[in-house]
Amino acid sequence: MKKVLIVEDSQAMINLLMKKFIVEGLDTEFIYQSGTLSREEIVDLIIGINPSLIVLDLKMPGVGGIAILEELKFREKDMDHLEIPIVILTALKADEREIDYLKNNARVVDFVNKPIKDMESFVRRIKEIMGD
Repeated sequence: MKKVLIVEDSQAMINLLMKKFIVEGLDTEFIYQSGTLSREEIVDLIIGINPSLIVLDLKMPGVGGIAILEELKFREKDMDHLEIPIVILTALKADEREIDYLKNNARVVDFVNKPIKDMESFVRRIKEIMGD
């Protein structure tokens, strides 16, 4: 079964997405980034979970989404299953460097602002990306 992984620092957002994805029949797991995990630890968890898609918060305490994307890219030469599509989720505006990086990252397939205004459309988009 295909699996969605949420990497997020807001427990409320994790709960909201988990409930919605599970109701929609999506196998869902999460990594709560409170600032205590390193980028290597987060990527180790991602590799262990082996998701079909990642919903990744851009701005988190400690290690943010850009650092996680960079670690995935660094490790891709050793791991052939890291071609995971990523949907970036953020409540904050990205700076120009971040926007350029995201636009040039083949893994990033969508960019969604929080709060999510239309959850039904968001879930449809997740399913579409996953091929459901």
